[in-house]
Order: sequence, then structure tokens, then C-alpha cells
Amino acid sequence: MASSLTSAFRKVVEVLEEIGRLLPQFETYTTIFHENKTIHNGLFLFYRDILNLHGTLLNFFANKRMHPEPDRQPCRIGPEC
Repeated sequence: MASSLTSAFRKVVEVLEEIGRLLPQFETYTTIFHENKTIHNGLFLFYRDILNLHGTLLNFFANKRMHPEPDRQPCRIGPEC
């Protein structure tokens, strides 16, 4: 379980790093195509998706913090061990 969460967290970090790497390019596109409404609509969708991702991550971590899983006791016997 812990390794799955660590792996998922690493993937999230990789995605955020990639977004951070690409953002300066989109600022350049905004400047170059400042009168092109089609480009502006595409950029709007890109930025909206980034904000949605951040909102989802914030909600996920806020819920984890407010509703932590109860401490699990070591399993002694049974199929779930």
C-alpha cells in the first residue's frame, strides 16, 4: 500500500514538474498571438485544466488530512494477512 502511494505521489510530482517546464512557453504564445482568439481559447483550456488538477489535488490531500485512516493493527491470523 505504501509503495503504491509513493509511486502515485511521484507521478503527480512528475506531472507538476512537466507543467512547470511548459508554462513559460505558453506565456510566449500569449505574447506572440495576443490578437488570436483561437490561441487564447486553447490557452484558456490549458490553464483551466491546470487549475482543475490543482483543485483535485488540494481536495484529495485536505480530505486525507481531515479524515486520516485509522491506525491499522498488525494482522495475527486470517485471510487479510
